[in-house]
Amino acid sequence: MKVKMIIFDLDGVLIDAKPLHYDALNRALGSIDERYIITKEEHLSIYDGRPTRVKLKMLTENKGLPENLYDEVWRRKQKFTIDIANEQFKYDNKLIDLLSHLKE
Repeated sequence: MKVKMIIFDLDGVLIDAKPLHYDALNRALGSIDERYIITKEEHLSIYDGRPTRVKLKMLTENKGLPENLYDEVWRRKQKFTIDIANEQFKYDNKLIDLLSHLKE
């Protein structure tokens, strides 16, 4: 039998990315000004599950983040996401082999 399609809900299947994105955004915000950092409580009650750009708009309303910093925060967040992933996650060769096999 030939496999025609495999669907993944990537968040939590291959890695749990929520903490990674929370930490990356806070590193980016803190590198601008620590007053923009989102506490764990704020994250869980206000920001959790929202796209970064939406969070940035909410931070303008809630903490006064200037709109002209959105692109810079977003770029820094992308960099920190990669940095954190490289620090915390190791390649799983069995999983890589499996996905390669499925692709073939």
